[in-house]
Amino acid sequence: MYFSLLSGNSNKVFIIEPDTESVDTWQRMIEQLKLDQVTVCPIAVWSCAKALKLYINDAHPASNFTGGTKDHYTEGQLAEYRTVELPADSLDNILHERDIHKADIVSITTNGAEREILNGMSQLIKRGLPHICLAVTGEGYIDMMKEYGYELLAHDERGFTFSQIS
Repeated sequence: MYFSLLSGNSNKVFIIEPDTESVDTWQRMIEQLKLDQVTVCPIAVWSCAKALKLYINDAHPASNFTGGTKDHYTEGQLAEYRTVELPADSLDNILHERDIHKADIVSITTNGAEREILNGMSQLIKRGLPHICLAVTGEGYIDMMKEYGYELLAHDERGFTFSQIS
């Protein structure tokens, strides 16, 4: 929402959100704030088109994660989550379907699926995506982003902003 408020009416903001409750909440906020430049895309992002299993903890939504990205949970811990299957596609494909071929910034807020998402936006990166933001949900982001051609620009307790190395 922060990027949406700063983007101005001449820019476009795409919020890609697979959870139907969150989609409904985003839509209400967009209408209330008259953010005509914002579009919500009700799909999950991955490296390719597929069905994803999402683990959701309604008591702690920030701990939600995609199947296969966390392997340290015990059966008891997993019992606190409900699972849903959601359609997913790559960011490259999602944007291509909307005739968007360039972006100024991509903000990824996920728990452990960053590499999968980055692998699904290779065309966007090749076309010169200047900035990528990652929420703090794991470790090793600085080294990982170097592999994709990005260097640390700024960080705080919520996340990192990387800029493409020219």
